[in-house]
Amino acid sequence: MGSKTNEDELRPKPSARVAAIVDRTANVGDAALTIGSSRVAYGGRSPYAPDIVLVNEFVADDFLFHLVQAVTSYEGNASTSQHPSKAHLQTVKEFENDAGVKVVMSAANGSIVEIKDR
Repeated sequence: MGSKTNEDELRPKPSARVAAIVDRTANVGDAALTIGSSRVAYGGRSPYAPDIVLVNEFVADDFLFHLVQAVTSYEGNASTSQHPSKAHLQTVKEFENDAGVKVVMSAANGSIVEIKDR
């Protein structure tokens, strides 16, 4: 009996997390544009969009600058407006009170949060 590849096995699981890594040799502008647009496209529900982005500290400020530009320009072109959930607002509020965490921006589809203290 031959082995059959099940199409469902190839799709990402809803509980699986996706990570992106931006090292200091990356084209930071392109990385931010790609990552930012993947997060806001399809209403933030793309299974391939990164849930967490690890960024080399030497390019972190530049990456955040470009990421905010990419996300805000994409959201400005979106045709549907969404409102953040209560859970999202509560999580952002918790982050704002943490000394090692900086909320860079918060929007309906999610937030950009810089975590400096591991």
